[in-house]
Formats: sequence, C-alpha cells, structure tokens
Amino acid sequence: MMMQIRWAVVFVVLGLLQGCVTPNHVYLTWRGDTSTTMVVNYQAPGPNGASRVYYDTEPRAGDKGAYRFRAEGASGHLPGDDDGRWVHHVGLENLAPDTTYYFTVEAPYRYTEHSFKTMPGDDSPIRFINGGDMSILPKEARLVKRAASFTPDFVLLGGDLAYENGDLGNKVFWDIWLSRWSKYMTLANRSLVPIVAAIGNHEVNDGGGSPVERAPFYFTYFDQGGQSHFSLRFGANLAIVVLDSDHIDSHESQAPWLAERLGELRDYPFLAAAYHVPLYPSNGGFDERKSVAGRTWWQPAFEEFGLDVAFEHHDHTLKRTFPLRDGAPSETGVVYLGDGCMGMIRREIREPRPAYLAEASGTSHFWVVDVSATEMRCQAVDEDGAVVDAVNLSLAPSAAPPKS
Repeated sequence: MMMQIRWAVVFVVLGLLQGCVTPNHVYLTWRGDTSTTMVVNYQAPGPNGASRVYYDTEPRAGDKGAYRFRAEGASGHLPGDDDGRWVHHVGLENLAPDTTYYFTVEAPYRYTEHSFKTMPGDDSPIRFINGGDMSILPKEARLVKRAASFTPDFVLLGGDLAYENGDLGNKVFWDIWLSRWSKYMTLANRSLVPIVAAIGNHEVNDGGGSPVERAPFYFTYFDQGGQSHFSLRFGANLAIVVLDSDHIDSHESQAPWLAERLGELRDYPFLAAAYHVPLYPSNGGFDERKSVAGRTWWQPAFEEFGLDVAFEHHDHTLKRTFPLRDGAPSETGVVYLGDGCMGMIRREIREPRPAYLAEASGTSHFWVVDVSATEMRCQAVDEDGAVVDAVNLSLAPSAAPPKS
C-alpha cells in the first residue's frame, strides 16, 4: 500500500510538471574515437533550425561568430510524435586528445556556452562512473549529484534510466531526467560529462516494429551509432563492449560480433562489458531466461578473451562476485559487479544467498572506476559518499607494460 501511495504522489507531481518542462537539453555521447570525436546532442523547440555546433579550444562566451570551428549535424522527431521538439545530433571530429573544448549550439533562443574534455590518447589514468536503474525519484538526484563530485571523465549507464517504458506519452519522464542530469552532472566551466548508455527493459515498449519504434527514446535521444550493442576504446588502457540483454537484439545474435570484437580488443590492459540483465543475479532467479542466455552465449567469449569485469544491473542491489570461470571461483575469472541501484527502489539479496557472491546488500550506490596502465580500482559509493565495497583488478606481472 505504501508503495502505491508513493507512486501516486510521483505521478501527480509529473502531471503538474508536464506543462511547464521546457525541452532545452544539451548532453554528450560518442559514436567513434573517444579521444578525437564527440557527439553533441541537444533538444530545442521548433520550428526546426540548423543542427549546428560552434566550438573552440578557448572560451567565447557563446558568441557564435567568435568560435573558430563549426560542425553540421542532423535532426528529427521521436517516431510518430510531433510535439514541436527537435532532437539534434552533431558529430565533432578531428579533435585533439586530452583537450578541453568550449561550444555553443544553434537554437532559437539565448546561446549558452558549455565545455567538454576529450579522452586521452595515451596511457593517462581514466576515471568513470557506472550505475543503472535510476528513475526520477529523489534518491536518483542525490546519487547523480554525489557521482559528479568524483569528477568522472564519462558515465557508463546500464539501462532503465527514466523508466518511460518506450511510451511516447511518458516523455516528461525524460525531460525531468535530462534536466536533473544537466543540473547535477555538469562540472566546473560548465563541463559536460559524456554518457555511454546500454539499453534496459524499461527503455522498450511491448509493440512491434523497428528498433526505434520499440525503443524510441533510447535511439532518438542518444546518438551512439544506431545500434544497441557497440564498443568504445578509452585511451591506451581500457576498452568497453556495451551489450543488449535481449531487449532489441538477442544474446545469440550478438555472440559472433562479441567474440570478434573482444578478439580485436584483447591486447588492451583492461577489458570491460556493460549490459542490463545480469548473468549472475543477486535478486532475480539464476534460471531466469535472459540470465541463462547470457551465460550460454556471452560467457564463453568473456572467458576466452580475458574480460576483466562485467557491469551488470536490473536487480536493484549492490553485488560483487568472486572472479568466476565457468561459474566457479578462479584467479583468472571475470568479476561481475552490479546490480544497478542508482536511484530506483532497492531490493534485498535473495535467499538462499548465491555462493558466487563475494559481497552483496540492498544498498543504493554507484561504482567509481579508476583505470591506469596496471590497475583497475572499482569502488561502490553510497549517496552519503561512503565507500561500501571495493575491488582492485591488477595486471599479472607478466602482462604489465615494461618500465621506461
């Protein structure tokens, strides 16, 4: 009963906000080299104008004529929904690694300057945040604000972000989510933190049709190359494969691509995967169909190509497994971290407690991940900033890069 009342209050508030949220969101994604490219995504009310970004390595206070560079992009609507909002995507290319850029966007109102920093092209340390199962409840805002205090280079999100269920009638959920993101995940100098987003079950509706019709917000709002599975490289030390745990594409259909891509990336010091439904759940059933499919079609490639860590979500808990190979603890196994509890109502660990869990609790959190040439340090942080779990993944001495 209390949960029903809680959700009733949320929906009343959303109804009041629906008429007053003005789309004006600016946020970043990647579809290419993270050290030399960036995608600026922004939303603006119509009539549609040019999709254009003005940028420079020096601040220009939003004066379009003062920026040395500009780039053109493309725009569109949510499929089947013309509410006067245009979603623009502008790809910036040939950028310098590890460099701050200042930019403003073409829009029919005042021009605000933002900035971003490209990823390094060498083995400089990298920090990122991982989380998922966020929602638009108050705890999500507190966790995002706390995560920003760690000044991450990017944020890796594991799906179930705004909980709109692929329903166009719920676009106010995304307006609230993006407004909060802009408010809390903007660093000094109005520096924006890029998003790398996996797809979850609450990004998808029950209808048929094309991927963009089934997950309209995920594919329309986030320009990540147009697929629900992709890979990105971050400097010389880290590569991440982002997978779709059977929301648009099946585990089986992604298996050949996964093996090929991990084979190409296997020489990176650290390899990670991110997806929504866990292979090793902490709350859900071990025999749940999507978990079984993940272990059947993905786990062999994870183990063959030396994946270090898999970021899992969906169960609304905190969990860390032992390093696992074929389901059993092993020094050469994969560590599975999760399970997505960055704002949504938390759950407890199922009983009997699975033997593969090294640490688990019903704690709201996000992961802070620091990657160097020899170590990946993962810390689970709660909304008060306390470290509630941690694991260090280090290269074996034979695999470490030679000393200069």
